[in-house]
Amino acid sequence: VSDPVSGEAYVFQSPRDIRRMGWGADRTDAVTTAMTGLADSFAANDADAFTGASEGLLAAILAMNPGRDPSWRSLDWIDREVTLNRLNPFSALRFIYFGVFFIALCALPLMGLKGSEGGTGRTIGRIAWATPILAAMAALAYHTWAIIERTEISGRAMIGNLYESFVFAAASGMLLALIFEFVWRRGWLTVSGAMVAMLALFSAQLDPEFMNPEVSKLQPVLINNSLIHIHVPTIMSSYAVLVLTVILGHVYLGLWLVRGTSREPQHRASLSRIATFMFWTIPPGVILLFAGIVLGGVWADASWGRFWGNDPKEVAAAVTFVVFVIV
Repeated sequence: VSDPVSGEAYVFQSPRDIRRMGWGADRTDAVTTAMTGLADSFAANDADAFTGASEGLLAAILAMNPGRDPSWRSLDWIDREVTLNRLNPFSALRFIYFGVFFIALCALPLMGLKGSEGGTGRTIGRIAWATPILAAMAALAYHTWAIIERTEISGRAMIGNLYESFVFAAASGMLLALIFEFVWRRGWLTVSGAMVAMLALFSAQLDPEFMNPEVSKLQPVLINNSLIHIHVPTIMSSYAVLVLTVILGHVYLGLWLVRGTSREPQHRASLSRIATFMFWTIPPGVILLFAGIVLGGVWADASWGRFWGNDPKEVAAAVTFVVFVIV
């Protein structure tokens, strides 16, 4: 086996052959002793002993060739991955975003006090508008940290499988909703963005066998292909924007069904504002989706040798694009 970077050749040996590999008995005995301890502690389900044996094995392997800088990562990276797994941030963020959604939903009636009840009303309205936004920003900051930490631990961008794509789309949806919220300052966008993030993360956790949450290597066909770092964020960002639009559409229908064709100015103004939000969120989603489809074709040509194969994912993306173009 050759190292793809250095070109150096490696030969894999069985542990029982270690004494024939040219090192002295003192070094090889230390490795075999550590490996025996590792197996025994694993069989005994002794976590502390297993950790100690693992550290002893690493030290013994490094001592076999002390002049060489090891190509694998230090125990610090292992500790970081263990910490990330214990925190399980993407699972916790499901409920954090639900909290943001609930706070934003409860704050909506109070936002209507802006400018209508004197100085006190305006203050309450501003607090009601700012509180869910601050909560959403805190959740997004934690989400961003978790993405960066997982990226550094895995040594690659967090876009290698469906689980990671859902996690990325959740953050994108919340970020875009906050950007739109700061432009229009209406509250519904924070509600919708929190719902997008919450639903995406709940979906990512539904079936661990189908969407494996473990930190893993990329499939060989994806390795050393920079297009994955362009196509996947583009297409997932488009999905996040368009799902945000879909949720706003359901909000519009819900208000229309509850209040019907009421001619109250406030009701009509609310429907008009939500329609305006959708009018401005669809175009960037459609542009990103089109760019993602084209980039996906270029990536497929580079990886599989064909631009388009009529597979379900390509067809579904094309149908989605056509539907939104018609809208």
